[in-house]
Amino acid sequence: MEKLSELIENYLNTGEGFELIIVGFLLIALFKIDKISNFIDKLSKRELNFLRELIKENSVTNRTQEIVQESINARIFRSVTKINAEKKLRQKIIDIHNLANGRLKYNDFKHAFQFLEIQQNGTLEIRQSNPFELLFYYFSYIASAFYFICFFLLLISLLVAPITDTKARIVLIIYSFLILYIGIVILRMSLPLYCARKIKKEMEYIRKNYHEKIPYNQDLKVNKKPKLLSEEEKEIAKKRFESHFGEIESTDPTNINNETIDADLAQEYSSNNQED
Repeated sequence: MEKLSELIENYLNTGEGFELIIVGFLLIALFKIDKISNFIDKLSKRELNFLRELIKENSVTNRTQEIVQESINARIFRSVTKINAEKKLRQKIIDIHNLANGRLKYNDFKHAFQFLEIQQNGTLEIRQSNPFELLFYYFSYIASAFYFICFFLLLISLLVAPITDTKARIVLIIYSFLILYIGIVILRMSLPLYCARKIKKEMEYIRKNYHEKIPYNQDLKVNKKPKLLSEEEKEIAKKRFESHFGEIESTDPTNINNETIDADLAQEYSSNNQED
C-alpha cells in the first residue's frame, strides 16, 4: 500500500506512472480476493447456521421443525445452484438434471427460471415464449455482434495506428474493453430463452427415451419398456431353460412321476367311497 501511495503521489506531481497505478490496484484486488470472498461467505451462512441451531431446540414443535428444515433445504439449494425455487420445482430440477447425464447444468435452469412451470399433474413444462421475448432474443444477438465488431476494429487500430501518446492508448484500450463488456452483457440477455429451448429439447429427449413424463414424486430409477425378443432369441432362451431339466435328483422313493400320482389319487378316491 505504501508503494501504491507513492505512485499516486508521483502521478499527481509529474503526471507519470498512471499505468503502474492501475496495475497496483489490480494486484491488490487479486491478492485480497480470498479474504473478500471469505467475508461474503460468512455473511451468507450466518442465517443458515442460526436455522440449524434452531432446529435442534427441544421446545420447537414438529411442524416448526419441518418449516425450518424446508427453509434450510431451500437455502442450501440456492447456495449451490443459485436458484430460489419452492420444493416441487427444486425436486423436478434435480430429477431432470440427473436424467440429463451432464447435458444440462444447474446454470441452465437458473437462466431459464422464468420459463419453468410446474403443471397440475406434477410435470415440469417450459412455457411458450411471447413475441416480445422472441424479438428481444434476436435483438440481443444482433446488438452483441455489433459491439464485438467494434471491439475488434478498435483493437486492430491500436495495433496498426501509430499512436505515440500513452494516455490516448490507455483510453482507447479502456474504451475497447468497455465495448467488449457491453457486448457480453447484451449477449447474456439472450440466455433465458436459449437455455429454455435447450432444457425443452432435453426433456423431449428424456421423455422419448424413457417413455414417461417424470412425475414429481417418482423415483429417479426410470425403467424403459421391456425389450421384445426375436424368434431366434426365444428359441435360444428355451433351449437354455430346458438344459436344466434333470439336474435335480430326488432321493425320495416315491419320486414325482405320473404313475405314482395316479395310483395315490385312485387309492384316496376308493378309500373315500368305502367310508361313504
